[in-house]
Amino acid sequence: MNLFFGTNSHNYDLKGRFQKSVKLSHGDYGFSLSFANGLLWVSEDGDYEEGMWYGYEVR
Repeated sequence: MNLFFGTNSHNYDLKGRFQKSVKLSHGDYGFSLSFANGLLWVSEDGDYEEGMWYGYEVR
Protein backbone atom coordinates (compact mmCIF):
# COMPACT_ATOMS: atom_id res chain seq x y z
CA MET A 1 0.00 0.00 0.00
CA ASN A 2 1.18 3.52 -0.75
CA LEU A 3 0.21 6.85 0.75
CA PHE A 4 1.06 9.83 -1.38
CA PHE A 5 1.66 13.39 -0.17
CA GLY A 6 2.97 15.99 -2.61
CA THR A 7 5.95 14.21 -4.15
CA ASN A 8 6.50 11.71 -1.32
CA SER A 9 5.27 8.13 -1.44
CA HIS A 10 5.09 6.26 1.87
CA ASN A 11 5.09 2.50 1.37
CA TYR A 12 3.52 -0.04 3.75
CA ASP A 13 3.14 -3.81 3.59
CA LEU A 14 -0.28 -5.49 3.62
CA LYS A 15 -0.24 -5.66 7.43
CA GLY A 16 0.21 -1.89 7.68
CA ARG A 17 3.88 -1.96 8.66
CA PHE A 18 5.96 0.92 7.34
CA GLN A 19 8.48 -0.11 4.65
CA LYS A 20 10.04 3.10 3.29
CA SER A 21 9.46 6.62 2.02
CA VAL A 22 10.39 7.60 -1.50
CA LYS A 23 10.72 11.16 -2.79
CA LEU A 24 9.55 11.34 -6.39
CA SER A 25 11.09 13.87 -8.75
CA HIS A 26 7.95 14.21 -10.94
CA GLY A 27 4.25 13.57 -10.57
CA ASP A 28 2.01 15.21 -8.03
CA TYR A 29 -1.48 13.87 -8.70
CA GLY A 30 -2.16 11.45 -5.85
CA PHE A 31 -5.38 10.06 -7.34
CA SER A 32 -3.30 8.59 -10.19
CA LEU A 33 -0.97 6.57 -7.95
CA SER A 34 -0.78 2.95 -9.09
CA PHE A 35 1.55 -0.03 -9.27
CA ALA A 36 1.96 -2.01 -12.51
CA ASN A 37 4.69 -3.98 -14.28
CA GLY A 38 6.96 -3.66 -11.24
CA LEU A 39 6.84 0.16 -11.30
CA LEU A 40 5.16 2.78 -9.15
CA TRP A 41 3.26 5.14 -11.45
CA VAL A 42 2.03 8.68 -10.82
CA SER A 43 0.96 11.48 -13.14
CA GLU A 44 0.92 15.24 -13.22
CA ASP A 45 -2.56 16.69 -13.45
CA GLY A 46 -3.34 17.83 -16.97
CA ASP A 47 -6.06 20.24 -15.77
CA TYR A 48 -8.65 18.70 -18.12
CA GLU A 49 -5.98 18.22 -20.77
CA GLU A 50 -3.57 15.34 -21.41
CA GLY A 51 -1.31 14.78 -18.39
CA MET A 52 2.11 13.13 -18.13
CA TRP A 53 2.77 9.76 -16.46
CA TYR A 54 6.00 8.85 -14.64
CA GLY A 55 7.10 5.34 -13.68
CA TYR A 56 9.51 4.71 -10.80
CA GLU A 57 11.38 1.56 -9.88
CA VAL A 58 11.10 1.30 -6.10
CA ARG A 59 13.54 -1.07 -4.41
